Amino acid sequence: MKVELLDGRTVQIDSDRITYEREIDVILPLSDRFLVLFDVFEFSESDPDAGRNLFAYDSTGKQLWRVQDAKVKRRGRTVEKLSQGYTGLRQGKDGTIYAWVMDWRYELDPETGKISNPKYFR
Repeated sequence: MKVELLDGRTVQIDSDRITYEREIDVILPLSDRFLVLFDVFEFSESDPDAGRNLFAYDSTGKQLWRVQDAKVKRRGRTVEKLSQGYTGLRQGKDGTIYAWVMDWRYELDPETGKISNPKYFR
């Protein structure tokens, strides 16, 4: 599957094109799906899922999942939901996929959209 971002909202998948309603920051093609990080400012602050701006789609453009909420532990307490949204997405040399929220980096499971192993960078 060949996936290419043509402009801020249009993705070409092999010979098909899909235009999304929101601006795309990053697209990450994988073997059987592609991940899309939408611009966090494209989501309304009133949207209860505003912080979940990372999605996976199959080769037809069908949504497979939406990333889970990021949770962080600071000063002994867990913040259950961050509304800031994801701001970065990349694949490491070892194949691990990373997603960022503020100063936190998470490992992302591309099959499920679950995040794990938070690491704080400051």
